[in-house]
Amino acid sequence: MKIQKKTIFIYSSIVFSIIFVAKIWGFIKLPYNDPLIVGNYSISEFNATNDILRYMIFILLPVLVFLFLKIFFEKKSIKKIIFDLGTTSCYLFKNNLATKYTFISILLFLILEFLSVNFPLHKLDFLHEGQNLSSAYRSFLDNSLWSSSYITIGIFYETLSSKFIWSIFDFQSIGLSRYPPIIFILVLKFLFIILIFKVTKFVNLNVFYKNIFFIINSYISLSFLDYDMASIDIISYREIPILLISILFVEYLQNLRWKNYIIILFGLIAVASMFWGIDRGLVSNLLILSIIFFLILTKKYNDVFILLAAIIFFYLLSFLILGDEFKHFLSNTISIVKEMSYIHGYIHPFPFSGENNSNRATKTLISIIIILIISLNLFFKENKSFSIEFKKFLLFLSIVSFLVYIYALGRSDGAHIKQVFGHQLFFFSIYFTYLFLRSIENIKKFNFLFRFKNIIISTSLFAILFSLNLNIKNILNYSDRFNEYIKLPDQIFLSKNDADSINEIKPIIKQYDCIQLFSNDAALLYLLKKKSCTKYYFIWSVGSSNNQKKLVSGLKNTKLIISKSSSFMWDLPISQKLPIVDNYINQNFYINQTIQKWEILKVKTY
Repeated sequence: MKIQKKTIFIYSSIVFSIIFVAKIWGFIKLPYNDPLIVGNYSISEFNATNDILRYMIFILLPVLVFLFLKIFFEKKSIKKIIFDLGTTSCYLFKNNLATKYTFISILLFLILEFLSVNFPLHKLDFLHEGQNLSSAYRSFLDNSLWSSSYITIGIFYETLSSKFIWSIFDFQSIGLSRYPPIIFILVLKFLFIILIFKVTKFVNLNVFYKNIFFIINSYISLSFLDYDMASIDIISYREIPILLISILFVEYLQNLRWKNYIIILFGLIAVASMFWGIDRGLVSNLLILSIIFFLILTKKYNDVFILLAAIIFFYLLSFLILGDEFKHFLSNTISIVKEMSYIHGYIHPFPFSGENNSNRATKTLISIIIILIISLNLFFKENKSFSIEFKKFLLFLSIVSFLVYIYALGRSDGAHIKQVFGHQLFFFSIYFTYLFLRSIENIKKFNFLFRFKNIIISTSLFAILFSLNLNIKNILNYSDRFNEYIKLPDQIFLSKNDADSINEIKPIIKQYDCIQLFSNDAALLYLLKKKSCTKYYFIWSVGSSNNQKKLVSGLKNTKLIISKSSSFMWDLPISQKLPIVDNYINQNFYINQTIQKWEILKVKTY
């Protein structure tokens, strides 16, 4: 009864702290300093750091309340918890042969699913896909990277993925540019299966239930994303660096023989992830920072030294390979980190309110708190059903769940909040599946399942197989379908009006070496086969007065502008967002003609 009272008090205090933070959410405010960027934040005179601060307090206060009360009641010191972090299990972790066969089978299923894919034929997204197409086309022409394109997401995502595949096949097409994401989705699915396979070694279950653990979690994780490019999944293929770090962390916990090489790979990912994507790169580096903190706490100072040396080495190597482009990478990245929240930010909804996306946000926030408390609580238990390595991994997963919500703080709309929820589901899947199987394993009346273990395993594998939408005809004709798809004319991906407009604009701009967009339709540059007159080909991300002035400076040598795309319902008009550029264009350019929704502006001559 005494234990029950303590438990009730602890968790009642956590609930009270969550309600308290939700109530003071709107009062957590930093002074607004105008960044001279027009956007939702500036209209509301809202400091972008408010969302980060509110999030940190909302999550950490309940967690700290839990820790304080646990330490107080359980009489367990922080030193003891840190000591436990530095311990290892006394036995060797290995997966049984049956689990290895299951692992190989699922990977083969994923390859068959990949070969069954119907290639995407949806109409071109002039904004998002244009962001990739036009940047890649510019780099394809002159091998430039950040120096000629203001990169918003990351050079690999935005430029190199399409450029590489165009270079391999020696031609450019929209079909080819849509192929790398299909490969990345396959890679992410592979990484999930590899991660679960490695974690299965840590679970204290017999051979049969280990296999069931692996199959159930594989089935659940594979449902997180699909090959439908037009849909929004609960996790994105852009999470590849996060999954790689997770796999390496598991490998580090169990493989002392290769630990130095694993640490060096951490250093490589710390640098490479920043080229992959700025937001994912920042989270990857925060994860690696948490690993460094873990190494310091467990007094593995030599490993810390190797990791820091590896990060420095790979940055120096990048500098030597990229030359001047590396300087542009640094300035570009700093600019995006400082400005992007103000450019495209949506203020995060109040938890437990009726605001748009509040329910989805609240669900995710509460999930993160629960996950952190579950993982920390394991270190207060002497229950040996959880190996110390499994505890460390679950704590690491909870840190991942905590950090990835950063994606939703700069742009708190439904899509971005949805795309971080996959990490929380993955934690719950791993944790509760283990608890369930562990409890069944200890109940004697379920022992009859062992007599049917082969049938159960086979049936479970078939369930995964049939959930993957395999198509035998597509598999057999994959090569022919692929060759036909990548060679489809770009007009196939355009509406008739857009295709007619492009054909009408081409002869008008033929004499010009470059054109400048004052439109969110970034794909125009690729479709018209013209480079941008300035590095700001993706107008949507220009934002700051400093970047506007740089764009205006480039316009002094510009002869032609394409403007006036149809406006977006979810964004402010370009003329309102970029008043300096808009004013310069109005003074120095005139509308020569209008073609459908686009206006052709030519420079005034005096």
